[in-house]
Amino acid sequence: MLQLDVEKRLTATEALAHPYFDQFRDIEEETEAQHSYDDSLEHEKLSIEEWKSKKFIFFEVPTSLHVPT
Repeated sequence: MLQLDVEKRLTATEALAHPYFDQFRDIEEETEAQHSYDDSLEHEKLSIEEWKSKKFIFFEVPTSLHVPT
């Protein structure tokens, strides 16, 4: 189930369809992302100092998440 190779990796939808998750799933509450994940930051060639200057990203993520009520 876990793959490091992105080309072989299951999508979230495929992973959730695995029998392991049957007891945790509520198909009626599942949604699909409207936008694909932006992994462009992972491909940047940055020095350690440049990475440290981007630490603000880690503080923005929790505040930008919207949890449906």
